[in-house]
Amino acid sequence: MVSFLHLLGRGSKKEQTFGAIPLQFTRRLTKIKPSYAEMVGRYLCESRIKCAVDELVDVSVGMGFHTSYNTKNEEYARAKIVVDDFCENVGMDNINSEMARDIWICGNGIFWEKTPKKLDDLTRVPIASITKLRVDPNGKVLELEQKFGDNYPEIVKGSDVKNLKHIAFNRVDNGLFGRGLLEPYVRRGYGYQYKEGDQWKTAYRPSLGEINEEVEDMMRVAIIRYAPKYVFEMGGFSSDDAEALNTKLNTMSWADDLTVWYKGDASKQKFTANRLSTDPRSRLDPFIDHFVDKELIATQTPAVKLISEEGFTEASSRTAMQIEIRKVAAFQRFFKRIEEREIFVPVIMSELGWTREKATDANVRLNWGPLDKPQVSPEFLISALQFGGITIKEFRKNIAGMGVELLEGEEENLEDQEEVKDKDANTYTE
Repeated sequence: MVSFLHLLGRGSKKEQTFGAIPLQFTRRLTKIKPSYAEMVGRYLCESRIKCAVDELVDVSVGMGFHTSYNTKNEEYARAKIVVDDFCENVGMDNINSEMARDIWICGNGIFWEKTPKKLDDLTRVPIASITKLRVDPNGKVLELEQKFGDNYPEIVKGSDVKNLKHIAFNRVDNGLFGRGLLEPYVRRGYGYQYKEGDQWKTAYRPSLGEINEEVEDMMRVAIIRYAPKYVFEMGGFSSDDAEALNTKLNTMSWADDLTVWYKGDASKQKFTANRLSTDPRSRLDPFIDHFVDKELIATQTPAVKLISEEGFTEASSRTAMQIEIRKVAAFQRFFKRIEEREIFVPVIMSELGWTREKATDANVRLNWGPLDKPQVSPEFLISALQFGGITIKEFRKNIAGMGVELLEGEEENLEDQEEVKDKDANTYTE
């Protein structure tokens, strides 16, 4: 049996080959591979990628938020007021959108508290500028390398990184960095082996980003190739006539027509136009669809398909959006807990001088969505049904949303009963 110390990675080196080992920690800066700059660049250049990421950002944080607190102690209301004022002053809605976009794209977000003792301002560190990182086993940034454009990289360490906060979403294995949606999109293949003669060699497919860009560029070339092109054969012309004709051909628009006339003995002159074209029977659609689908799978949202595909039915659209909602819900839980712990609690501590325990006990929470969203209770629904404010079908739909399991296919029977009831109510007998 593996001891508890072994699971913590405190056993001998031999024993550390199994069980849980400490997270990746080095004394040197670790180069970001694949780079955040490439991920952001792909987001900016690829319309499908940008559409998918923007959709996830809007659905996850775009609706805004409101805060709540522990109402068992009226003193805690001060904590909520302090947090609300802070969010208003720094524009937390905008910061949330920017940070969420970094995290969805790269899996990581880094922000800087400008003042060590008072959280009166936040600055988001541009994720694409970070080329190397060094963090401790808890994910705290110890040192980083930044590079802007063609400038030389700069090392930031010591007191300059003391107040940096690192958000890592979707850590994998024992890694300290998060993994974003665009990681598989910009990574080359894992590799496969093939035999050449007596030797085994390893080949790697390019990244999906490179493949899709190359395919799209070839599609562009193919479209141009489908436009009529000609190779002209000329014979029997003098050098001056041939040169003049060649100049005319090279300066014409592809849509212009050309008339050629001959001087002298026409039997010795030749002018033939041979049309060049691509065989339209070449069907590459399945290959193109394959790489586009892999791109959409990488972004883990059906939003792009819903916009671009005409074959989506209402039922399949609802199913697709339910898949996205589950993904977004996990992100929202992660994001709100980070914000409550790393921002709300320190704001309360610095503004009110409370201990971390007291600030945490105030339980100031981030709640997604506007505050004025009505809270529908079962009692309200029953009352509305009794007074005719809603139909039985609407009643069933609402309580199903509250988690009540209902039998499918009963709505039609209930509607038939309502029609009979209405008919009887409208019947007048002398």
